[in-house]
Amino acid sequence: MIGQSISHYRILERLGGGGMGVVYEAEDLKLGRHVALKFLPDALAHDAQALSRFQREAKAASALSHPNICTIYEIDEFAGRTFIAMELLDGQTLRHRIAGRPLDIETVLDLGIQIADALSAAHSLGIVHRDIKPANIMVTKRGQAKILDFGLAKIAVETKNIAMSAATIDEEEHLTSPGSALGTVSYMSPEQVRGKELDARTDLFSFGAVLYEMCTGVLPFRGETSGVIFKAILDSTPTPALRLNPDLPPELERIIFKALEKDRDVRCQNAAELCADLKRLKRDTSSGKIDAIVSEQPPIRRRRKSWKWVLAAAIPLLVIAAIAVWITSTPAPPRVLATTQLTRDGFSKRGMLTDGSRLYINEGGTVGNSRIVQASSLGGDTSPLPTPFANIEAVAISPDHTQLLAFSFAGTEAVDPAWSLPLPSGSPRRLGNILAFTGVWSPDGRRLVFASGSDIYQAEADGTQPRKLSSLQGLPQHIRFSPNGKLLRFTLALFDQTSAIWEMNSDGSNPHRLLPISATTPGENNGDWTPDGRYYFFTSGGNIWAIREPGLLRRSSNPFQLTTGPLSFDFLTPGLDGKKLFVGASQGRGELVRYDPKAAQFVPYLSGISAGELDFSRDSQWVVYAAYPEGSLWRSRVDGSDRVQLTYPKGVDGLPRVSPDGSQVAYVELRQGSPWKVCVVSAQGGAPQEILPDDNQVEADPTWSPDGKKLAFARNDARRGGAQAVYVLDLATHQLSVVPGSDGLFSPRWSPDGQFMAALTGDSAKLMLFDFKTQKWSVWISEPGAIGFPIWSSDSKSLYYDTQFSQSSTFRRVKVDQTHSELIMDLNSLHRYNAPPSFGWSGIAPDGSALFVRDLSTDEIYALDLDLP
Repeated sequence: MIGQSISHYRILERLGGGGMGVVYEAEDLKLGRHVALKFLPDALAHDAQALSRFQREAKAASALSHPNICTIYEIDEFAGRTFIAMELLDGQTLRHRIAGRPLDIETVLDLGIQIADALSAAHSLGIVHRDIKPANIMVTKRGQAKILDFGLAKIAVETKNIAMSAATIDEEEHLTSPGSALGTVSYMSPEQVRGKELDARTDLFSFGAVLYEMCTGVLPFRGETSGVIFKAILDSTPTPALRLNPDLPPELERIIFKALEKDRDVRCQNAAELCADLKRLKRDTSSGKIDAIVSEQPPIRRRRKSWKWVLAAAIPLLVIAAIAVWITSTPAPPRVLATTQLTRDGFSKRGMLTDGSRLYINEGGTVGNSRIVQASSLGGDTSPLPTPFANIEAVAISPDHTQLLAFSFAGTEAVDPAWSLPLPSGSPRRLGNILAFTGVWSPDGRRLVFASGSDIYQAEADGTQPRKLSSLQGLPQHIRFSPNGKLLRFTLALFDQTSAIWEMNSDGSNPHRLLPISATTPGENNGDWTPDGRYYFFTSGGNIWAIREPGLLRRSSNPFQLTTGPLSFDFLTPGLDGKKLFVGASQGRGELVRYDPKAAQFVPYLSGISAGELDFSRDSQWVVYAAYPEGSLWRSRVDGSDRVQLTYPKGVDGLPRVSPDGSQVAYVELRQGSPWKVCVVSAQGGAPQEILPDDNQVEADPTWSPDGKKLAFARNDARRGGAQAVYVLDLATHQLSVVPGSDGLFSPRWSPDGQFMAALTGDSAKLMLFDFKTQKWSVWISEPGAIGFPIWSSDSKSLYYDTQFSQSSTFRRVKVDQTHSELIMDLNSLHRYNAPPSFGWSGIAPDGSALFVRDLSTDEIYALDLDLP
């Protein structure tokens, strides 16, 4: 659209866009001024519901005339496209202004007063915004706050008592689905979460959350999923702001928590009152009243002493006092100063290393092969690092930055050959006879520490003369040396699917968990030190955490949470200058597609929703699926209508299976800090139930017996060293039994006629078939690569599955009476979505169409500029 004329506006450049609008800078050809034009995005241009919300934004905001509310000039339509002409603002959003760090108190009060005054003006006209958040507040270069985006605003009929008004002008309009909540999750009020009628006080709660974030740099209510955040909003009390920012005036904390009262009858009742409180605090702060300490004690007459003697005696005391204050004082927390996106290629990424000027990134290609790509540490295009391997993953870089430690693999073997890859190029060199999955060179470059199974070994730098350092109850991953070479830290993945950072001496002695269980959210991963050893970073709950390491006159700290927000941070590596942290972040989104054999292409299915892991009712009228990326389960008709949310996970729910009578859904629940569990929920929704509530073992991938009386699933028993087998639970008697000969197998699939059960071997290379008559397993299909997601045809005569091998990915079918498969299609052009617990799902629709999920997620590398006191 750049350069086009729309009505009497000429489009100059695109400024940005979001879920409800795309914004351009334009020149008003009549008045000669520059304006912002907001259009509906193309995907919503013909959506009546989105158009209604878009028009409501203009209708609400155009009724307002206030210096702290973005001015609306007109609403018009051109060539079937509705747009709003509005004031062009020069500045940045409050979200970017905060950027994970607290603002100074003067700025908080100045902006807070402006925002509160704007809300007071809007509320006095009967307008409730309902989506107050930092992203909807612009701060101009002159320090003026401007509230944006009245797309969710509600117009009250009566204005004289707006605080209690619940009516709207357009009662017939439902701008969201009935009963759904409006607004942005982390800033919602309790009444929004509950789907109640809203009044002006909902804006005050959201504004309280914004003030809290301005003062602390973090959100008051946080969580990995919307369900967890909803629970926090309803039930949890935020961490006291003073604890996160000791410089905060106590009165400001009181004002914030008055706005964050969960009961709106106890909450601050109007924006004018809130504005007055902030103005009073600003006045008192400026005049010094809150800091003044007046002493009225009469002077005490003391005997005069020689000032030289006093000075000589005082100096040692002052030195001791200064040291004591230094040791006991609380240093400022580390913080993120700026965030810069470095890559934009859209491929999935799993880890990264740096030599200072270059980044070496483990990336998935279009056919699922793993490769190493490189990019400048300043950002830009990525290019593959040439290697002869179909699948290769780098895990460490040598201290002199001349070689990468990497592992080549095929399929899903537990351990793989270790290689040294010369930089910038050269022939790989095998490191001894090492078979492992992670490792690291020591800081002096003389030793190589690696993990194989549950054991950690040490060898010479070339992989020779290995010897065992330690044996652990779990799988050590992502091993790192401390910069001084005295410690090893690593992620220990336990058999119950939890993980934590562990530490031991470099000689293997004293292995122990680094942090107490309550120190952070469960699931600590991918830790590493800054080059000077002052800080240690790791990921947990999708965010970056930092620990200040002990040193001379420096105490160690509890973990600091550095990041919060919509991006999920998965891995990291510190920059060599100690001022940057390179991180991998994702914001997952998939597109459900089916393969159209006539058109020979993939086309959207169920309108291309971001979902997968579909399972259909026996009558083919209903479907259950997992929504991405939130991991909740939904049920709808096969045309997408009558949607019902079945689960509100505290982690991720997936792999749903509809019972033969259609009344229940079995699925896998993944919750950090707990083993995977198989649960059952009513197909109408309700409270889920674990099938083995007192069993603390890993369970996955359920399948119903044809009569619906039993569930089969894979189960890892930690008491047998994590051994895996297929178990069957009788739902009536609760009797649990092992399918004979199923040790090492997973992904069971009961045939619809009840004669067979299919399953995969642990390396995913073989598809096994169990005959219930003979009670024996046989090898049905062997593939050179990995087999995934077997699914029976409705007549039990054949089974579909996908494969991945080297540079090829396919979808295939095998008949019961045959031991060779037939190719249905190749998947080399499909960039597939990987989400737990499915990690690249495929399936079959009732009409026989093959179903997949195309990856549309943003999975990129970012650089965080740090302040590390």
